Order: sequence, then C-alpha cells, then structure tokens
Amino acid sequence: EGTHPLSSSANIAASKRMKKELEALQKEDFVLFLISGGGSALLCLPEDGKNFKDEVAIQQALSEQGATIEELNTVRKHLSLARGGYLAQYAYPARAVSLIFSDVPGNELEFIASGPTVKDDTTVADAERVMEKYSVLQHSRLEAVRFLETPKGDKYFAGLDNILLISNQRALQAMAAKADD
Repeated sequence: EGTHPLSSSANIAASKRMKKELEALQKEDFVLFLISGGGSALLCLPEDGKNFKDEVAIQQALSEQGATIEELNTVRKHLSLARGGYLAQYAYPARAVSLIFSDVPGNELEFIASGPTVKDDTTVADAERVMEKYSVLQHSRLEAVRFLETPKGDKYFAGLDNILLISNQRALQAMAAKADD
C-alpha cells in the first residue's frame, strides 16, 4: 500500500520490500508485473532510503510550472531506485512480463509509471535540463538535487517482455463502440 499522487514513507517501505523480493529471484523464477498510472508516486525509493520530501517538493514545483508528464517522469526516474528500469534490474536473471496500462498520451512505455521495467533512454543530463527549464530549485526552495543514473545494461531487459495491454485511446474506442450500440 502507498499514497498517490504524492509519495510518502509508506511508498518507500513498499518499494524497499519489492526490491528485496525481486533481488531474491533466480534464473528459473518468473515475475508478472502489472504497471499502471500512479506507479511513479508509489515507486519511491530515494538513494538515502528515507527522504521523500524533496521528491514531493520537486513534483509540486514541476506540476505548478506546467511540466508535461514526460518531463515530470524524466525527473522522477532519476530520483528513485525503483523507476526507470530498476525493477527489471532487481528481477534479473528471472524471466518477467510486464502488463502495462497506459494513462500517458502517446503510450511511450518508458514514461508510464516512470518505466520501472523499461530500459530508460533518458539521462541525468535530461533530468537536469527539465529542472533548469522550470527553475525547480527556486520554486521548490531546495538547494540542490542529486540525480541517479538509471540502469542501461541490455542484460537486465533481455528476459523481460513489456506489453501495452490497455491505453486511454483503447478505452475511449471501447466506450464509443458501446455508445453506438
């Protein structure tokens, strides 16, 4: 259990437990991930393992300044050890499938729930550019932010299939079809 839309200590505790469970997996194990909107807030695992307040301040500043979901999640991926491919890294070498429910326009998998099982194409430099674009340090009253690089090794993603199961567009099409009946 955790909180949404902002992270909390409950989210950190849940993310730590998930990390521990995934790291215990072996090659013969299989993991089924269910990834959906809201996952970014839930998958809060800062490097120090404790402080979620800086992330909350950053998210609020980015939201208030009009950042897109892609920009917001670019920053979020580089603040947590549970987003941006980290769950795939922890599950390695087990085989895994992620069933993904998208609430992100365009359905780019690496931005849905901040892509916890998807190889991340963004970098720390991208997160820094977003922070600068929206003057986040000034608006959040933080002095500095330490970003983490996300896992980039192909081996963590080789035994994992990410499947877009549903999207806003598919849901709208289904509602339109039902309305036409």
